Amino acid sequence: MKCYIFDLILQSMVLEKKITLLKKCNIKRNKHLVLVNHHIEYIKKNINHILDKAIAGGYEGIIMRKCLGTARGYNK
Repeated sequence: MKCYIFDLILQSMVLEKKITLLKKCNIKRNKHLVLVNHHIEYIKKNINHILDKAIAGGYEGIIMRKCLGTARGYNK
């Protein structure tokens, strides 16, 4: 059984910093944990291209989320 990790439950930290922290954890050493690949996209027109590429690669789809916080001016 494998557990796929895509985020940390740290509400006070912006997503970009959480991804950096996850990458530093060296999850590859554990055969039961898998860190999913992240791609942060700020241009809406590129999302369909990313989805098409994921489907062509055998994935069911992509996970999208709104980036909140102060990163890149997102503070709404």
